[in-house]
Amino acid sequence: MEYHAASAKAILVGGYNGNVIDDKWSFDGTNWKPALSYVRSPSNGHLYAATPPMTWQQAEALAVQEGGHLSTIRSSAEQNWVVQTFGSHQSLLIGLNDWQSNTIYSWSSGETVNYTNWYPGQPNLPNTESGVAMYAPTGMSWHDVPDPWLYPGIIELPGGPSAPITAATIPTTTPPPAITNHALAPLPSSGALLFGGQTSTGPNTLTYTLNGTTWTTQFPPFSP
Repeated sequence: MEYHAASAKAILVGGYNGNVIDDKWSFDGTNWKPALSYVRSPSNGHLYAATPPMTWQQAEALAVQEGGHLSTIRSSAEQNWVVQTFGSHQSLLIGLNDWQSNTIYSWSSGETVNYTNWYPGQPNLPNTESGVAMYAPTGMSWHDVPDPWLYPGIIELPGGPSAPITAATIPTTTPPPAITNHALAPLPSSGALLFGGQTSTGPNTLTYTLNGTTWTTQFPPFSP
């Protein structure tokens, strides 16, 4: 993890949580945000990006904060483009869901449902599985999935990223416990940013900033 002066953010790349992690996050002093790489669709001009693995609701919340929604699939051509662009080696969350009205599926963008690609027998558990994913084990056909399952989400924007992530900061002066294998970056204030690592009781997933001798715990909506 290093401080990037041009953007005034700390940048965290990679890591290991039982598997090698190859995503990138930035921290602006209050909030963690995935560093998303957008690709423009040649068919509709919209911008698309894959999130790190997260729940359907987390992915949709991040999409809204970016200025869009999880992707709307309007045709087989769009389905094929998303799969070719973001790969078929892992399942991908899309905007179809029945959170608002159980068993009645709609796009989070509000668009009319004119195209579907359900796997035979799907959706099968609308009472407990409200998000929808292109499901890798069945050739990227669509399955309803429970929200605790973590998959990358495909964000769709009509333009570029516009809305920043915002969250209330709840400061504390409690220092972090003894941590090993952490990521630490210097900040322009001569303080430091601390994230992750291992404590005597297990993994540390908290974010701290240090100013002088005062530690402040941060509470961003998303963390690496």
